[in-house]
Amino acid sequence: MTSPTKTSARPKLCYVVSTPMTAIAFLNCHIDYMADDFDITVVCNFDGQETRISQNANLENIRIIRPISPFADAKSIWNLTRFLKKNKFVIVHSVSPKAGLITAVSGWLARTPIRIHWFTGQVWVLTQGPKRLLLMNLDRLIALLATSVLVDSPSQREFLLDQRVIKASKSSVLGAGSISGVDTKRFRPNLESRNAVRKELGIEDPKAPIILFVGRLSKDKGLDTLLAVFASGELTNKPFLLLVGPDEDSYKSRLSRILGAQMERSRYIEFTQEPERYMAAADIFCMPSLREGFGLSIIEAASVGLPAVASQIYGITDAVEDQLTGILTTPGSYLELLEALNRLLLNSTERAIMGAMARKRVGDVWLARNLQGLLRSYYELQIQSSTVKGDVS
Repeated sequence: MTSPTKTSARPKLCYVVSTPMTAIAFLNCHIDYMADDFDITVVCNFDGQETRISQNANLENIRIIRPISPFADAKSIWNLTRFLKKNKFVIVHSVSPKAGLITAVSGWLARTPIRIHWFTGQVWVLTQGPKRLLLMNLDRLIALLATSVLVDSPSQREFLLDQRVIKASKSSVLGAGSISGVDTKRFRPNLESRNAVRKELGIEDPKAPIILFVGRLSKDKGLDTLLAVFASGELTNKPFLLLVGPDEDSYKSRLSRILGAQMERSRYIEFTQEPERYMAAADIFCMPSLREGFGLSIIEAASVGLPAVASQIYGITDAVEDQLTGILTTPGSYLELLEALNRLLLNSTERAIMGAMARKRVGDVWLARNLQGLLRSYYELQIQSSTVKGDVS
């Protein structure tokens, strides 16, 4: 366990995530913002990446695995319950489904006064039968045991209310959605990065359009449809396809077979700490997901000035204004995705107008600093409410 340099009688806040990458991607900015107001600890399953979690947080290694495993999950609940009891946290806040389940039970057993879970998308949306019912009921259990829940997009909250997973009285969305918002000083148009990255990728023609995908290489992200469209050779102006993200469904070994003759116009970057560099090099951002909680990468790309071609599903409909900051298509539709990409590939003026509107919308709605302030205010409200009830001494 590591400790930040500051110590005080600040309220004790514990974040619980399954992997360090969740904290790095979504919580570091909040930790840094609230370090003067809260004594913060991050609980996660150490994998070597934990050194990149903010130095303003304590770290505690508790193993939480993604698959359902009664023995491993019971051990995680036992260890987390003991840790929460011993340290007398005022708030425990979980992100990601499995961490949410373990934390909901542990926080309730430890009688932590304020127990918050952040819903960021539902795995069970694409499943059927008993598995769907089981996973949905586990989300209902999380919501039941939590004292309040956050949802990272308005449309996702409406979906969860409609499915009777959460209650309106216990659920909120910060601002217009997302967990962390966007740092517009980091995610911005950058001609130097654009030229440098294109050179690194071996794309010599400065006018050659690049279609960019950033995210997990997974069927859930609609990658099969995107690859089929690109492999067809029907996209105009000979674009390049740039894929950036971890390979979860073994696409890397199959790309050559899937793309065929178009393979030479594709590029794959498995890991980066600087997605903004690849966004600056691209012309169109494509996210044809089958399910999504919000789509943070869409608004990060928007901040760089990229229009989006994305699926018309809950979560993404909050991030993209159809026909204004991008084009929404039916998830899984080959023809609609092809037509939308070709429309923007053919019309650089429309592309530029949509990109400018997308960047402006990020500045108006999703500034990271604003989200950080909203989360701190949310915590303060929960503490005040809990104090009135006598839960916090």
